[in-house]
Amino acid sequence: MKRISITLFTILMVGAVQAQVSFYQGDKKLNDGDTITINDATTMNDGGDVSVSMDSNLKLKNESNETSNISCSQHVVSYTTSGSFEFCVGSCTIGTNDRTLTISSIAAGKFISGFELIYLPQYGSFGKSIATYTANIIGSTEKSKVTVIFNYQSTEGINSVQTNKLKVYSTIESLILNCPTCSAKKVTVYNVSGKAIAYYTLSGSLKEYILPKIEKKGLYLYSVEMVDGEKISGRFLSSTR
Repeated sequence: MKRISITLFTILMVGAVQAQVSFYQGDKKLNDGDTITINDATTMNDGGDVSVSMDSNLKLKNESNETSNISCSQHVVSYTTSGSFEFCVGSCTIGTNDRTLTISSIAAGKFISGFELIYLPQYGSFGKSIATYTANIIGSTEKSKVTVIFNYQSTEGINSVQTNKLKVYSTIESLILNCPTCSAKKVTVYNVSGKAIAYYTLSGSLKEYILPKIEKKGLYLYSVEMVDGEKISGRFLSSTR
């Protein structure tokens, strides 16, 4: 009887481990409850429209052995008056509210990115902003949690550590998806409130896609779904000039 009980306990433990999602910062796996601090910032300037970004380089990974739906929550601990959190997993939002988003059909072993702080367009109240992120596979009670401290220092002399496989940017005529080392199949564009305003289904395996331009000037968020199931998010400025 004892041997059967031990075996059953082992099976249950293995199942719990397989149900987890984990947070990574770059290639480094974080422990549940870890706190990371981001000091570096980068500036994006598109025809005079300026925004400042602090990329946490934080990613979620599906650690289970099957395609899963993942729930991720953002809890805003504190923020500066000029700062807004970009929370862009599955869908995309910018703001200072607590939010919960669901990411569907994430393949086993795949990552999701999209945790940044943005100052735009008139900034000046830089400082320290803090958010806590909690994630779990839907149907599992196993959760992972990390805290990110965005401690603004300077945009000068920064070596960016952004390593995304792709880039989305706007020109006067078009929206460009540059994807030199990957294969993308779908692009969704969101406004800053999180409303999806454009969908693009891609065909072929091109290194660059020329898509219809977003006509209204402003900051937009995107989510690109790759052929292998990975999802990459980011932002771009659209200008009417």
